[in-house]
Amino acid sequence: MSYIDHNQKIIFIHNPKCAGNSLRRYLGFNNKETYHNIPSEIDAKVWEQYTTITSIRHPIYRLISSWKYHTNPEYRGFYSERVYNLHQLNIELYFYYFKHTKTILPNIKYTQHNKSNKSIDIILEFEKLHDTTYLKEKLKHIQTSDVLPNINKTIYRPQEHIETIKNNNKLLADIIKFYQEDFETFNYEI
Repeated sequence: MSYIDHNQKIIFIHNPKCAGNSLRRYLGFNNKETYHNIPSEIDAKVWEQYTTITSIRHPIYRLISSWKYHTNPEYRGFYSERVYNLHQLNIELYFYYFKHTKTILPNIKYTQHNKSNKSIDIILEFEKLHDTTYLKEKLKHIQTSDVLPNINKTIYRPQEHIETIKNNNKLLADIIKFYQEDFETFNYEI
């Protein structure tokens, strides 16, 4: 399944932990299920004919947000019964396990279709979504709701986790290597 609106001719690519649930509601997709499709899972002809939208986020903050979300003892989603001791994973174990899943794929993977030369049309930066002028300008030709809802917000203090990553040279090097294309393409600072 995907988020495709055939009336507006839009496709929303839900990049995990980049305000995807909030944005899909904002764009009028009211599905109860969450779909994390990468572009290549969508028919290339439809991809090329429709306006495509996704959101991105600083890779390290996205990784931390994903880790905090999935390891929260209250989390009961897809991975809760599939990953042994999920709620006890530290950031290092989480990264090495989940880097092989869609959950923390580099942002760039949510912007490119491997069967089409067409780039994604609209990339929304998570860090700017609180700015309604930015959001309205980026989506000016798209029908949206009036207010961006705040769904699945994970409360955490990223700085303490950034320090944990920085103090582990191998982990930091592996994260930088894994997200290198994100850092270069989207000009995120390491």
